[in-house]
Amino acid sequence: MPTAPEPWPEYPRSPFEADGLTYDVLRFDVPGAATVILLHELPGHTRRTIEVADRLVAGGFSVAMPVLLPPAVPKAGLRRLIRNTREVCVSEEFAALAHRTDRPVTKWLRRLAAHEAERSGRPVGIVGMCLTACFALAAAVDPSIGAAVASQPSVPPSYLSWTTDLAMSNDTLDDLVDRAEAGFCVRALRFSSDRISRRQRMAFIGEMLPNAEIVEVPSVSPIRHSVLTSATRAREGSALHAALTGTIDYLHAQLGTPADAGVA
Repeated sequence: MPTAPEPWPEYPRSPFEADGLTYDVLRFDVPGAATVILLHELPGHTRRTIEVADRLVAGGFSVAMPVLLPPAVPKAGLRRLIRNTREVCVSEEFAALAHRTDRPVTKWLRRLAAHEAERSGRPVGIVGMCLTACFALAAAVDPSIGAAVASQPSVPPSYLSWTTDLAMSNDTLDDLVDRAEAGFCVRALRFSSDRISRRQRMAFIGEMLPNAEIVEVPSVSPIRHSVLTSATRAREGSALHAALTGTIDYLHAQLGTPADAGVA
């Protein structure tokens, strides 16, 4: 049976193994640039993830995208969303329903971040969305990570009243707080009326990390959820468009630009 063609050949993939876990990583290298690790949402790695990656590349960053829920396909249907929901609930790697517990996937992400920092010789950024938003924060205790973005953090599920749980152990949260007190700044985003990513979780991030950039995009719809992937198609000048451009500005402020590394 012939192998299906890669949907995005401009982002070639290669496996990365660490701590007993192996995931494919799609990459685009910009010479001299800092790398941003971009984590997909619950539907998996789709065209919408690529659209955010394209904006990051246009902003002057290299991009590394782990395929945590394979395969990578242009569009995910309802069946795949249901399958992925079941997978993250029962999988030890994601442990979506665990309470104040470190996930194996975040340890793997730290190893990936260290690897990407070694490749580029520069600090790494990490952007998590939905399912993966708090994983990005938990991975950010690694010193190789110079910037972390949590867009619509949704795990553990807020409807179980775990709004003050950031998908990490208390020890890891303490380490993250220590980094923040030393000057490390994270950025967190959500739609203001999102019923999945609750305001209480965002408030807790701000309480634990007082120097965090907290962005609430105005919305009256309780079903609007995906901030950055929606922002790639937003009207220029809108608050949603600014959520994406502001995120790229934040990454530049924390990680620099290729010119900062002496690359024209």
